[in-house]
Amino acid sequence: MASIIPNENQKEWGWAASANFFLGGTGAGYYLTHVSINYVEPMDGFSASHAGAAVIAAIFMMAGLVCVALEAGRPLQGYGAFRGIGHSWMSREMFCFALFMVFTAGDILAPSLWCKIALAVIATGFIVSQAMVVHTSAAIEPWRSPLLIVMILFNAIVSGIGMVLLVDLKHAPMEYRYVLEPGTVLVVINGLIWTWLVFREKPLSWTRSRRRRMLTMAKIGLGRFLPVSIMGWLIFAPQHVMDIDLDHGTLIFIGLCLLFGSHVFTRWMIQEAGIKCPVSFD
Repeated sequence: MASIIPNENQKEWGWAASANFFLGGTGAGYYLTHVSINYVEPMDGFSASHAGAAVIAAIFMMAGLVCVALEAGRPLQGYGAFRGIGHSWMSREMFCFALFMVFTAGDILAPSLWCKIALAVIATGFIVSQAMVVHTSAAIEPWRSPLLIVMILFNAIVSGIGMVLLVDLKHAPMEYRYVLEPGTVLVVINGLIWTWLVFREKPLSWTRSRRRRMLTMAKIGLGRFLPVSIMGWLIFAPQHVMDIDLDHGTLIFIGLCLLFGSHVFTRWMIQEAGIKCPVSFD
């Protein structure tokens, strides 16, 4: 069997695609995390209102789509992407963003529970659309793994937790427990699945792969396992430690580490795991 086109890293998607998945997923994940935690356990100390959180999320989502438009070329003709809603997940991603903007404006002008529910559903649809954009890329075998879809969904929520720690708890650091308790479980699962995907990857070069895997594992340690260790200590610390006012700098550090890990994951997904299937004949 002769190979016409060998397996090689894809070059069609670059930094702008990874920026879209990171920024867009972070924005949508932030709104979902903000709303979910605030409704499960209302916190008066949250710095951002629901409408404010929606605006922040929309800015991140828009920034991600702008990156894609700049990479694709002819950004002023981006409206044409809306024509493919019936068959294109990228079009559905843009459509979800447009709906998110509409309901954000509605929640600012006339706040209501239904607007918040709609925004949460749309944000979920946005993340799912991003995951399916990757999953339906038939030529990239590693992207076809169902686990990658789970990773993209979890990665967005973990980024959202990082944003909540950075933005929402500025004036109420003692509310961190309601964020860290569910967040720790998600970060652990996210880190373990990511580690498994790294070692499951079929490398193009074993020598290069060993170096890259070591570097990737170091980044996973900084972006996932280090913050989750601190999160676990804060959760299971003795009661007299829990009663002490927590310095917001600790929460900022955890949030930055989580966002760094999410950024590294999107770059790894596009650049390292994006290996094309070989084309061969008998």
